[in-house]
Amino acid sequence: MLEYWLWLVIVMGAGNPKIWDIISVTRNPERAFHVLQDEIQRKRFNLSDVQKRAVCSTSMDKVKAVLENCERKNISVTYFGDELYPSSLKSIYNPPSVLFYQGNIGILEEYPTLTVVGTRKPTEYSVRVTNWICSELAKAGVVIVSGFAIGIDSAAHRAAVLSRGRTVAVLGCGIDVDYPRDNASAKKYIIRKGLLLTEFLPGTEPYPRNFPSRNRILSGISKSTLVAQAPERSGSLITANLALEQGKTVYCIPPADIFDNRYAGVVKYLRDGATPVFSHLDILNEYYAEFAHKLKPSILFETSDSVEDSVFLGCGDKETKKGGTSSKKKKDLKNKKNFEEQNKKEEKEKKEENRENVAVSLEPEIDENRKIKDFSSLKGLELEIAVLLSQEHQMHIDAIVERLNADEDEVASSLTELSINGYVVRLKGQCYRIL
Repeated sequence: MLEYWLWLVIVMGAGNPKIWDIISVTRNPERAFHVLQDEIQRKRFNLSDVQKRAVCSTSMDKVKAVLENCERKNISVTYFGDELYPSSLKSIYNPPSVLFYQGNIGILEEYPTLTVVGTRKPTEYSVRVTNWICSELAKAGVVIVSGFAIGIDSAAHRAAVLSRGRTVAVLGCGIDVDYPRDNASAKKYIIRKGLLLTEFLPGTEPYPRNFPSRNRILSGISKSTLVAQAPERSGSLITANLALEQGKTVYCIPPADIFDNRYAGVVKYLRDGATPVFSHLDILNEYYAEFAHKLKPSILFETSDSVEDSVFLGCGDKETKKGGTSSKKKKDLKNKKNFEEQNKKEEKEKKEENRENVAVSLEPEIDENRKIKDFSSLKGLELEIAVLLSQEHQMHIDAIVERLNADEDEVASSLTELSINGYVVRLKGQCYRIL
């Protein structure tokens, strides 16, 4: 059946709803293949001249060549009706008939998912909040889904990877196409515990028309969508609109400045009834009702101190933190005791998982007593950061950007590489320490 689905995609184009018009008449892709070979029968479907030529010129040998290419490049393929096809996509409008992927597609069934979207040019505020929320959600067991673009997408994926969580990148091009080029090296880290997913054939370039089509998969694959930052005409709002049409919840991070046009899209959605998110707990509390057995219960009883340290590092009230235990904190501690046995069980399972997955760990095991003094394998910005941290020992990412007078996204990307390769360790609140 896969070969016939793939033949339809090659002929009609990925994401073309005409495929489902044909299937509604022919009932299955194999019969569609045979029906379309007849010139008289083809007239029933009002095909374009390009599609008619594609029907005549696309043989099953070409289909087999595509599958052989996928096998050579370790790209897996699933199709509508296959047992590996994500159930969340079966009920959306115009579901992708064929999906290409690398990684573990099973995580879409095993864990709750959240799609995170936003502008390619986010403010520092939006990046910090997105990083914090996605990190905490990933630690709790939520799979972070995004579109692999620069900006908010990259922040969401990076937060999940560095938190040793799971993330899914839904691409608007072929899996073997390095786009965006700055993110190409991140693919190998995502697929260790997560997934690269696309409906586009290998080798498909990132044409602008691909991304609006891709967005229906982004929204459909998750229970909810979080809009981190969006101007009024942001492409990320297409995903949010699709989520609403699919009956999904749309969350929004409140803007740093309601008068700033860079947040105008978020303001509109909040005014129209989107759910504001001030913490990862706002999302987890809703997810917990449906996914209690798949989430870590202890994450719901964190104290507010950890929130302040993560987002407002250096801006907290030190006297308040030194003070006595609040009644809320006591209540939270009491609730934690109720989950003591559950937490011990989770810790045991986590240790077993770590032993089983040493070979595919997202970050190398690090000996805290070992000092890495040899930076000979580093170059460029990574070398500058390593030298700076070796002098200062520990710094916040903003301080690193300021000292090196470098681009924030480039610094974040370099820190990710350094962290994964064992040169630095990431601490709470986007601080980094040299090893």
